[in-house]
Amino acid sequence: MLGAFVQEDVNGRPREIHVLIRPGPDAGALARDIHGLLEERLDIPIDR
Repeated sequence: MLGAFVQEDVNGRPREIHVLIRPGPDAGALARDIHGLLEERLDIPIDR
């Protein structure tokens, strides 16, 4: 992962999370892992 940016809503909850990763053989698997980890840690559903 090269970097990340989080934009919060008016209540201070994460609204948008942008993650910058390097191209690799399995970038899709990394994206799915990050998605699952964020849902688990934030305890909110992530739609994309």
